[in-house]
Amino acid sequence: MTDRNAVAALACLLSGACASGDAPPTDTTAGDPAGDTAAPWAPFTRAVGTERFQYAYWLEEPGRRNCDLRWTVEATPAVGCDACAYGFTATMTLLEAESTDDGTCALFHADRTQVFGYRDDYEGNGPSIMSQQGGRWFWWAYAEPLETGLRWTFGWEDYQAESPGELPPGYEDGWLTNLWASEITFE
Repeated sequence: MTDRNAVAALACLLSGACASGDAPPTDTTAGDPAGDTAAPWAPFTRAVGTERFQYAYWLEEPGRRNCDLRWTVEATPAVGCDACAYGFTATMTLLEAESTDDGTCALFHADRTQVFGYRDDYEGNGPSIMSQQGGRWFWWAYAEPLETGLRWTFGWEDYQAESPGELPPGYEDGWLTNLWASEITFE
């Protein structure tokens, strides 16, 4: 066990993030001669950041949104998926004053809590965020490891859609956005 792995294991056990019988996280940068930050988390006790959801449905021009919701994020270590380098529970607090919604996004217009896991490589597609939903783990977004945290995005922004003509007048062409963007800094 490398010194880094020993520190990660100790932090995991002391923080209570490892359930009994779960293996502690291991250093995924072992053997990396540059010692860069392929897994910059090790170890963390808290992370803070932001999350943003933007949505547009068949709007007449790019850049317009039905809703633009923003949250603060506070994350604590948690047990991730079996193949995850680590996991975390993220508590998102809606920033009402900084959010806009015409009613289209009422489902997401709230505080939320979600369990995520970080994988260095998901099925050959690189760093990824996994999401736990209903007791199962699903791919959520591509991740970008940062020197002191993570950034991830999922979706598309200002995509111009063309309809084959089956839609009512005024909906022949439109702009679509469905974009989640999050960033956390480890402390």
